[in-house]
Amino acid sequence: MHFTINKEIFNAALKNASYKYNREISSERISEVFKTFALSAYNNKLYIAVNHSEYGVVAECECTTISNGCAVVYDTAIQKVVNSFDANDTITLELIASEYCNKLQLSGTGVQFKLQCCDNEQVKEFKTELLSNTKYDCKNIFDAQELLATLKSVVGAISTNPDRYNLNMLYLETSKESGKLVLIASDGHRLLYNEATPINKINVLPEKTSSIFLHRVQANHIVKVLDSQIKAAKKKPVNCTLYFCTTTNSIELRVGNLLYVSKTSNVEYPNYKAIMRDNNSTCVLNTKQTIKALKLLNAVYKKNGIKGACIKTDNEGCLQVSCINQYGDTSNQRLEYNGNAKDIHVSINPDFLMDAIKSIKSTEFTLELQSNNSTSPINIYCASSETFKTVIMPMRIN
Repeated sequence: MHFTINKEIFNAALKNASYKYNREISSERISEVFKTFALSAYNNKLYIAVNHSEYGVVAECECTTISNGCAVVYDTAIQKVVNSFDANDTITLELIASEYCNKLQLSGTGVQFKLQCCDNEQVKEFKTELLSNTKYDCKNIFDAQELLATLKSVVGAISTNPDRYNLNMLYLETSKESGKLVLIASDGHRLLYNEATPINKINVLPEKTSSIFLHRVQANHIVKVLDSQIKAAKKKPVNCTLYFCTTTNSIELRVGNLLYVSKTSNVEYPNYKAIMRDNNSTCVLNTKQTIKALKLLNAVYKKNGIKGACIKTDNEGCLQVSCINQYGDTSNQRLEYNGNAKDIHVSINPDFLMDAIKSIKSTEFTLELQSNNSTSPINIYCASSETFKTVIMPMRIN
């Protein structure tokens, strides 16, 4: 391996690949921690790969290749060495093979460093086939900001309970019939549903419904990857391409010069269509007024701890929302609504209700309930073109 590269471009690519994952992984109780970079120079392209048993990150940048090859080095060592070069200096990197160990030589203006390379068996060597995307059975091209907003709207509902492993997943579903990517997350108490629409018609979609499952860790990593690339673009439009393959249980996200690769899981997921059934009573409420009312109730009982929120209709055509604290004290807010709701009396978690309403961008939203049934799930959605929907399971309050 022998190539030259601008110092600033090289430094930016190293930072792009690192993402400070060490702390994130340790907090998720994953034993393997990123300590090495796999540098691969191929045809005037440098690929910097960070590999993990479940997922990996690949940063791509321009370079001038003299000879192709790959070297594995410690991340902190090469970052410190690159920072030692002058700004906009041209760095020459050459792999020097020896009988005992390989070394990576970095040369600049009047400066030269040699770094000991790691054994290639410690990290899987990055291969160009990773970027070919020839094995996918689904390809979607999105506006990165729209996909990020869609992901953020649902990932908060992914369960963190290790005993409910099947709910520790983000469910993704697509088909040629719908032409959209469906994202669903649930913790057993609520279910969040949203859709992302591709930006053009060159997407490759399966004939039948195809679905995959991403663990909570990988889903949050994709959010961070998209967020960082959008910020780096400085308000310029950013597109991203999402590939996934059900036969190899893998997913790839390319955004800008970064590729995120992850394995997917096989779990039994609840039938969300059965949970999102229609109810016979609807209330169309003003979004801002409802948020204001919930905040007033929350402010009164926040210090004492809210036990639950009770929703019921009264004889004057209003919806009463009352919060009950752990001592049995209550506070009521009355909201005017449009719709056919009657004989409603149900209790739900007020935090889930607030989160669902805040995610709705429209001025009005629909609360769909079942008359004379306090155990039926509550549907919350926008009556306009928004695709975000929330299903909240009721509570039992003595």
